[in-house]
Amino acid sequence: MDKVVNITVFDREGKVHQVPAYVGETLMDSIRRAGINLVPDSTCLGECACVGCHVIVSNDHEHKLTQCSEDEAEILEDAPFVHENSRLACQIIVDKSIAGLVLALPQSSTDESLDPYFRF
Repeated sequence: MDKVVNITVFDREGKVHQVPAYVGETLMDSIRRAGINLVPDSTCLGECACVGCHVIVSNDHEHKLTQCSEDEAEILEDAPFVHENSRLACQIIVDKSIAGLVLALPQSSTDESLDPYFRF
């Protein structure tokens, strides 16, 4: 099926989810539809205005994504646990090239030992 790609999401508790993502929607919409609590702050509207949908993409998969925009990079400066592979899920449009993408949701805690980057 050309309209769906599968991605892997590590949630904040470390549970692994296989998420079907529809081509043309945002990654944020795919993750929410799968029932994963992506945005701890319900005020996030998916408009690149907050860090609520911050995700960390695995090193093996970051090349599958388009370059981060200046606006997105500026917003990410305020996110906890920012890594060079940090992105906002509302800014990633699903297409066939991201099939197999692996990402983690960052912890909401400031305890760096819980950093999701080390889950990959």
